[in-house]
Amino acid sequence: MKNVGILGATGYAGQQLLGLLRTHPQIKIEFIASHSYEGQEFSSIYENYSYEFNKVCISNTQVEKYLNKIDLLFIALPHGKAFEITNAVATHRHTPEIEQEAGKISKKEITLTFTPHLVPMNRGILSVIYAKLREDIEEKELKKIYSEEYHGDKFIRIKDTLPETRWVKGSNYCDITVRVDKRTGRVIIISAIDNLMKGAAGQAIQNMNAIFGFEEATGIDFISIFP
Repeated sequence: MKNVGILGATGYAGQQLLGLLRTHPQIKIEFIASHSYEGQEFSSIYENYSYEFNKVCISNTQVEKYLNKIDLLFIALPHGKAFEITNAVATHRHTPEIEQEAGKISKKEITLTFTPHLVPMNRGILSVIYAKLREDIEEKELKKIYSEEYHGDKFIRIKDTLPETRWVKGSNYCDITVRVDKRTGRVIIISAIDNLMKGAAGQAIQNMNAIFGFEEATGIDFISIFP
């Protein structure tokens, strides 16, 4: 059994994380911290947890004295706030982050355009990615490359149909489809995730499972919520 703490437990990602950790068979939540709800029971903030999880929130400034009681600290704070509290992470926006990771894979400097759109839904990210093909390739062959690359990755699903956020909602899955536009010589990659799960809490638990040597899908092995 491993003990964990959650910094920012009352935010959207934090409460999602808490809900998953609460039922994880090898995890005990030692403390939860909140900037806005110090001294309040978690179930008084999120009443769906009534009689299920009543731990009282400590303040973010109290976290340091509890660190010796835990094996891992989850930080579920707004962008940039973790730096103010932990003094251990660098702040960055999404575009440099994407360029950095793409550059690591391609082993060269990458410059790209990233344009997010806000839409009226509670959760989910649908991405459409365009890239120029270096050589002619059939769509079937490209899909085979993707399938081989992600073979064995529990939460990556390479699909023939176009991904939709409704089919990943509440799950840790990432659905991906590839299309070839022969007219323009470009590949179009479409992916869908739940931003509070694969984009935050679910991925965090998947990482934790890997760190502690737990089975990768422990605590997050379920399909999407529908409707």
